Amino acid sequence: MTNTGRFADVAVPDLPDLQGERLARYRRTLAELDPAVRVGRAEPTPLLFQSPLRREPSGSE
Repeated sequence: MTNTGRFADVAVPDLPDLQGERLARYRRTLAELDPAVRVGRAEPTPLLFQSPLRREPSGSE
C-alpha cells in the first residue's frame, strides 16, 4: 500500500537520514519494483490497488 507517486518515496518520511546520494541509490535499487513500472508488465495478473485515507506515523502502534 502506498499513498505516494513512487514506491521508494514511502520510506522517505520514516527514514530522515536517507538523503542525497543514499536516497538516489535507494530509489535506483527499488525502481524495478515500483508499481508505476511493474503494472504494465503484470498482465494478465489481476491487481488490487489500495490507498489509505490517511497515513499513520511510524511507531504509533
